[in-house]
Amino acid sequence: RAAAPIIADGKVVVAAHDSDQLQCLDLRTGNQLWADGRQKDDLYVGGVVAGHVVVVGKETVRAYPLAGDGKPAWQNLRIGTPAGHGVATADGLFYVPLLNDPDRPDVREPQVWSIDVKTGQAK
Repeated sequence: RAAAPIIADGKVVVAAHDSDQLQCLDLRTGNQLWADGRQKDDLYVGGVVAGHVVVVGKETVRAYPLAGDGKPAWQNLRIGTPAGHGVATADGLFYVPLLNDPDRPDVREPQVWSIDVKTGQAK
C-alpha cells in the first residue's frame, strides 16, 4: 500500500493510499499547485510520463498535465483489468499489463497495451 511521492520538473506528486486526493506540490516551497479527488476505482499513479501524471484505475486510465491546474488532459481511456504496474518510457509511452480486453472482459487473454500519454490513445 505504500505510495511514494514522485518528483519531476520541480514538482512533487503525492497520492497517499489513505488520502482521497491526488496532489501536486511545489518541490521548493511545498505549496499545493493543484489537486483532484481520487476516483473510487483508482488503483495507482503510474508515474510522470511526457509531462503528464498517469493514473490507472480498474477499468480506465487518465492523465493530468504536471504543469496544469488539476484537470485531466484526457480521461476514461477504457482498458482491461490491470495485472500489475505499468512502465513508462522516455518516448512518452506507458505500457500497462492487462488480463483481458475491455471489449471482451469474459475472455482471459493477457496482453500489454501501450498508451501514448500525450494523446491518450492506446496503440
